Amino acid sequence: MNMVLEKSKEFFYLTEEEKKELEEKGVLDPIRYGTSFNSKKDEIFYWRDFLKVIVHPEFNCPSKPLGLREVLLEYSKRTREVTKGLLGGISAGLGLDHSYVEKIKEIDLIVLIKKKEEGRPVPI
Repeated sequence: MNMVLEKSKEFFYLTEEEKKELEEKGVLDPIRYGTSFNSKKDEIFYWRDFLKVIVHPEFNCPSKPLGLREVLLEYSKRTREVTKGLLGGISAGLGLDHSYVEKIKEIDLIVLIKKKEEGRPVPI
C-alpha cells in the first residue's frame, strides 16, 4: 500500500507537460488527470489535482512515473482478491454457496478505480 501511495504521489511531481498528456477529455476516459469532476462543464473548479485510473476489467495506467504500472497492477489484483473473499464470506454467512454472491453480481464486470488526489496550496 505504501508503494502505491509513493508512486501515485510521484505522478504529481511530473512536469506540467507530462501531466497534460493525461488531461481529461471525457468523464469516462480510462486514465484522467485534472482538477475538477468534468472540466468541460464545471464552472467552479476544486483546488486539487487528481489522477483517476480504471484498472478493471481492462488494466489502464499512465506510463510515468516509472514503476507505477507494476505497483498499481499488483495492488489492483490484491484488492480484487480481498473483494472476492469478502463476497465469499457474505455468501457463507447467508447460508449460501461460497461463490453465490460473486456469481450473481458477476464480479468480473465491476470497475475498480484507483483514485489519488493531491492537494496544493491556494494562491493568495
